[in-house]
Amino acid sequence: MPTEPPTYDQATACHPNQQQAAIGPQTLILEGFKIYTAEDHTVTLYELSSSPREAIANSYNIYKTRYRLAAADGEGDITSRQDHIYQFQEKSTFSLRRARPKVVITGHCSKQRTYKEVILSGRSSGWTSCRSEGHFSAATPTIRLFQNSKHITWKNASGEIVGYEPFIKKGSEEPSRLIVEAILDAKDLDLLVACWMARLWKESKAWAYKQLPSADCKLKNFTSISHRQRNTAKLGGFVGTSGTVFA
Repeated sequence: MPTEPPTYDQATACHPNQQQAAIGPQTLILEGFKIYTAEDHTVTLYELSSSPREAIANSYNIYKTRYRLAAADGEGDITSRQDHIYQFQEKSTFSLRRARPKVVITGHCSKQRTYKEVILSGRSSGWTSCRSEGHFSAATPTIRLFQNSKHITWKNASGEIVGYEPFIKKGSEEPSRLIVEAILDAKDLDLLVACWMARLWKESKAWAYKQLPSADCKLKNFTSISHRQRNTAKLGGFVGTSGTVFA
């Protein structure tokens, strides 16, 4: 008898036991556009379309590598496949009080594996702190602000610590690390990784912008005016080339 083709959710959902399996403490390392664990550098867990720390792209895709034995009896070759789990990019927002930086993280698998859409909000002062409502938040502990060895603490929606992100010197080639201390299921761990990557991207992008030489001040000014023109246009006005706002 002919069989019906699988539905989208069936085709993109992983094995139930894989999905519900709790993943214990581990250290994730980002090197270039690949993520692996500190225990095994040869096995890639996640791969991005571009390096978030280079901040040269406007949109990033995250792929998760799944491994399994080709034979069901526990013997045979190990096969792998990549699943496109998330994409993140800037989300345009405007407030009369201030522009609020945001990143939209979009799930590309079934709802059993990924969240459909998550908004990660930073602060106007920078992306050392950020929050995805109902999921995860990142912040620098106050007690560490004036110490040399700082880190970013990641917490879940209940305020429980799920991991730490050690600070690295701006411009350093040292790999970024996320020390996951909590036991998370695959769906939440994947989202935590996506939030981590988005935070790194925005922080790296802001740092790269500040490194523009003084000769590029005109470019900075032009970019600033362009942003103000777009925002002011929404209020029915316009901005002159000198930066003056006209109603």
